[in-house]
Parts: sequence; C-alpha cells; structure tokens
Amino acid sequence: MDIVTLMGTTGAIIILIAFALNQTQVWHRDFFIYDLFNAVGAAIMVVYASFIGATPFIFLNAIWMTLAIRDLFTDYDRNEKSHKRGFFNKWMK
Repeated sequence: MDIVTLMGTTGAIIILIAFALNQTQVWHRDFFIYDLFNAVGAAIMVVYASFIGATPFIFLNAIWMTLAIRDLFTDYDRNEKSHKRGFFNKWMK
C-alpha cells in the first residue's frame, strides 16, 4: 500500500470511528472529541483527495472539516462558559 492510499484509508477510518461511536451513542454530536475526530479525518481526506485529483471529494471534505472546526470552537466555548473542568468534561462534553 502506497503512502497516499494509506493516508486516505487513515482519514476514512478516523471519520468512520467517530460515526460509529456517535451511532452507538457512545459519543454525542456535541462532544469535543467527536468533532475533533471529524476535523482531523476530513483534513486528511482533503490532502488525500488533492493527491488523487478528486475535486468533488476535496470540496465535500473541506466543508466537512470547516463545519467540524466550527463545532470545535462551539464546544470549547460552551465548556468554558459552564466552567467544567477535568479530562472527561474537556473531551466528552
């Protein structure tokens, strides 16, 4: 497996992990970790799609990444305003 294929596979697996954990209600859509996985996975997929020249795939994942990053800031702001502290609250709420 070449490095580009490995990169695409890694990005897809990261997004699928977030999706599976959300569907099984282990993670919820407003968890910081869920949005972090989506942002990182989508960023990797944007790079992968650029390497293979798949413009629609670049567009799709760039939007996915942008929305996940927006949600990361929303999650962080919500946690700061509620004064929640600790590992669990930082990553899972």
